[in-house]
Amino acid sequence: MEFDASKIALAAVFVIGGRLAIAYLGRLDKRGATSPAAERAAIAASRRRAHGHLWLLGSLLAGLLALIFMLGPDRLSAAARIGLFLVSATTAWLCGRRAARVYGDARRLNAEPR
Repeated sequence: MEFDASKIALAAVFVIGGRLAIAYLGRLDKRGATSPAAERAAIAASRRRAHGHLWLLGSLLAGLLALIFMLGPDRLSAAARIGLFLVSATTAWLCGRRAARVYGDARRLNAEPR
């Protein structure tokens, strides 16, 4: 079994990024429990934006995966490549749509009177 340093580094980046996102959202939850109402609303909006960032990241990764399936090496049959491309592109579209909705929620939370 061969170890490729670039694959290990890529996996490490995803694991560390996920851990940082979870830690950030946990920190916002702890601050939200003891804050005044106006600060809690701002924290809720910040948390919603953080969720939007994660959905946007998912959309970008799925889009890159779709590009890789379409332009990558010819190890798969044409039908399999097109099928995987369609699945990845649909996932990217759905994640992007969800990110836009979450960012709209965060904007609405910031605009609400306190």
